[in-house]
Amino acid sequence: MKRLFYLFCALPLLVVACEPNEEEPKVETPVLALTSEATMEFAPEGGEGEITYTLQNAEEGVELTATTAAEWITDVAVAESVTFTVVANEGDAREAEIVVTYGEQSFDVVVKQAAAAVEPVVEGWAILGSMTNNWDMAAAVAMEQIEGYYVARGFELQASDTFIFVCNGDTTNVRSGNGQPAERDHGYQAYAGGSDIRVKESGRYDIYLTDALDAYYIMSEGADPATAVAPEGPVENTWGVIGNFEGNSFETDVDMVKDHNFYVARDVVFAADGDLGFKVRKGHSNRDEHNYGARTKKVREVGEAIQLYAATDKGTNDVLVNVERGVKYDIYFMPSSGQAWVMADGTKPEVEIKWHRVEGVMFAANNFGVFMYSDTHTLCFDFNSGVVSEDGTIPEGTYYVNDVNNTGNNFNELGDFTVLTIYGVDTFPVDGTLEIRHISGGYEIIVNMVTAHQDVLETRYEGPIEGNQYMGRPITNPM
Repeated sequence: MKRLFYLFCALPLLVVACEPNEEEPKVETPVLALTSEATMEFAPEGGEGEITYTLQNAEEGVELTATTAAEWITDVAVAESVTFTVVANEGDAREAEIVVTYGEQSFDVVVKQAAAAVEPVVEGWAILGSMTNNWDMAAAVAMEQIEGYYVARGFELQASDTFIFVCNGDTTNVRSGNGQPAERDHGYQAYAGGSDIRVKESGRYDIYLTDALDAYYIMSEGADPATAVAPEGPVENTWGVIGNFEGNSFETDVDMVKDHNFYVARDVVFAADGDLGFKVRKGHSNRDEHNYGARTKKVREVGEAIQLYAATDKGTNDVLVNVERGVKYDIYFMPSSGQAWVMADGTKPEVEIKWHRVEGVMFAANNFGVFMYSDTHTLCFDFNSGVVSEDGTIPEGTYYVNDVNNTGNNFNELGDFTVLTIYGVDTFPVDGTLEIRHISGGYEIIVNMVTAHQDVLETRYEGPIEGNQYMGRPITNPM
């Protein structure tokens, strides 16, 4: 009986153990779907884009990504939608894909952008300048072709306007001026890469360009270019200064005249109101490569050497100077160094040359070479003394170009080793003196001369003269 009892007691347990398990819940696969357009189009200007999507059954730890190989599609970001930026197009039409991926799910969106707008081109020769919608090529004024010339008749010009001649909208095929402000009824030589043209006085003109492209004429309306007066000659390196001056607030250039190493605008008076600023311009040109200013807005002092830079080299700021309003100043500019000075009326800048090495050789008992080196100048003198040196010292005295005083102290302007290199330009002396003085442990060398390029050299050096390892005997320095 006990065995039967135990059997019945165990039976229900056995039946329960034989019942089937409950069904486990099914895992749903993620579903990624595009809900915005599969192709997106943009204008040449570019813009912002957005891709929308739905994502069902997202899995923990899996992130949605959006990628593209196109550099012109930037700032791609993923959140509740995919956003991106299309940059402006300056070339042909283009397209690329953005791939949106979630795990093994993905879709592509094609991004298309139209080609850059083609600027309308005026066929043939035309006038392009500040008066044609600020150098807008589409607004260039076409010139009529007649026998021997291209002409634009009844053209209205202000004295502040500047312009060039351009052909078929190609800015590499232009003709421009030589820096002279054009006078009425005058002809001028045309250049392939010259300065912008401007007229001396406002008015209506007939403007002619020869079909040989070698000259232009600024004529009174209805006048024949055959009657034009030819200018004295080209002044391609004309410089001017434009600024906040009395009676001329950045309107037209004040012409600068050449003064040996410098160009100078004299008796400039800064206006009573506004910034005390200016810029230097080549050939009265508005173009960036011909405009020289400062890289910063630092205020400079009268007499200070100010380094200027072309606008293409970040020289876009006006040169600000601590001057008195209503007082006359002279503004100097040295093209070879790019430096400018605002000087008290009637005074002139002193350009300091810092010599970092001076060498000397003794070729013969009365023939010497001295070589002076700085960052901007290399002065090499080959000269003779009327006194023979017994111990290798250079005799004291004044040495003259070509010995104009017949002292025996001379150097030839084209001597074997007489070469003056000033700001990278080789030249030679045509007038002036080289003075040699003995000091303790070395020499005082005073240079005062004019070069064939009309540079004025006024400089001095005090110290020992080193030997030159490549030629001659070394110089003996005085004790």
